[in-house]
Amino acid sequence: MKKQWNEKDLNIDSEKPRRFSDLLGALREFKGITRKAVLGDLLSILEENAYDDAGVLDIDHIKVVVSADGIVEGLVKDDPWLAGFYSVVVNVNDVVAKGAKPLGYVYVLSSSSSSMRRQIAKGVRYGIEKYGLKFLKGHTHPDTSYEAVDAAVIGVAHNIITSTAAKPGDSLIVAVDLDGTPGLKSWVKTFDSVLLKTRKQVLTRLEAIIRLSEKKLVHACRDISGPGVVGTILMLCESSHVGASIIIDDIPKPKKLGTQEWLLTYPSTGFVLTTNRPQDCVQLLSKHGLTAKVAGTITKRRIVQISYQDQTGTIMNLTEQSIFGVDKREKRGRVDAEEIEVKELPQTDVAEIEALLNKVWATAYEYPEEWRRNRILTKEQILKEMKSGYHYFGIRVGGGKLAGLYKAFVTKEGLFGEHQTVDPDHRAFGLATAMYHQFIRFAKENNCKKVYVNILANQIASRRILEKMGFHKKGREYEQAKGMKVQMYQHHV
Repeated sequence: MKKQWNEKDLNIDSEKPRRFSDLLGALREFKGITRKAVLGDLLSILEENAYDDAGVLDIDHIKVVVSADGIVEGLVKDDPWLAGFYSVVVNVNDVVAKGAKPLGYVYVLSSSSSSMRRQIAKGVRYGIEKYGLKFLKGHTHPDTSYEAVDAAVIGVAHNIITSTAAKPGDSLIVAVDLDGTPGLKSWVKTFDSVLLKTRKQVLTRLEAIIRLSEKKLVHACRDISGPGVVGTILMLCESSHVGASIIIDDIPKPKKLGTQEWLLTYPSTGFVLTTNRPQDCVQLLSKHGLTAKVAGTITKRRIVQISYQDQTGTIMNLTEQSIFGVDKREKRGRVDAEEIEVKELPQTDVAEIEALLNKVWATAYEYPEEWRRNRILTKEQILKEMKSGYHYFGIRVGGGKLAGLYKAFVTKEGLFGEHQTVDPDHRAFGLATAMYHQFIRFAKENNCKKVYVNILANQIASRRILEKMGFHKKGREYEQAKGMKVQMYQHHV
């Protein structure tokens, strides 16, 4: 194994920030945080608003977790062996943060240098052996004008933790392996606690998060990544639509590093999580070799503040700003889902309903073709349903345009909802969530004991919304139409 750093690589600032304003400024301007802002433009195209580090597929009751990550170019050039090794580390942590056991690894290696490629591959091999992963597949670009290693890790879980379900009032826990060594490569400050440990020691620490997930002690979790501790908390808060009050003095820190230096550092084994059972979590984490402390509280107000030595300041107001670079115009136009007005649509709106159904379902390719065709109702079909007891509800946006709708029907069991439809031009604004809130209110108004819906078994975004609102699975997945598996979710009101 090669030595990780020379003494000249170290750049350790053991001094405290001279002023609180200096600490605030350093965090706001930290490249690890600011570089995340490019994501907003891409996420809007991909219609992704959960901002999780890993994705999940439910396959025959097995939860398959997949992460993808790349190593910054400066690190690849400065130390290709370490870049290969860390392409394993960062992806393993992403998978573990979801509560999953990592199993396999793939990469894409890009370099025109034979020596560079070999060093990266050697670092990768050391990493997969350290974590006990199977090397599944690799792809090499041998004639590029740049150096890169991008990778993915796959794992499985019994229960999933998201970074989207933090709840106001939760305790905010920071858990880190402090038995490590600081260093600097390119602009990336690191604290390595993996290289010199045995496989058993490394996996024992990660097992803590998996155990927390299986015991369902945690509401939300995220591994501490390039943006550092505070930046990671920012990402978790924006994903969960909450804020946080962070007590900097309570964040676990190596004695070798000063406060500011530590907050701008990437630790190779570290997690932030939220829970309403902090003592149980801290105890379990500590037993597995992690230093864990409650370092703040999750708040309903979407402002992330830090307190340090009796001074308090705001890092980011998430009602106006976005660590992910979500369009400011969107943020200004967005309101809390519970405040979006959802109204019952009268029979005179059937033409608009028909037009919206046609626009959305004609290209809803995640559904079988026959199912999509059946979702595009004519005015006559819509009117017939309204007269037979279906309630159509909709959301209108600027100028009165119908942007979203769903329909509901009162049954002996409760209130059944279906056919949720959102205009692609108005997704990621909380319209779907707003309709679920109104769905529950309408059920209460009509003395229904529960609400229930079917969603595609692999429709992760919808599942996240439902679980965050307190829905739970009823029964097993079943085939509602040929080639289309769905899962029923219900919520007692």
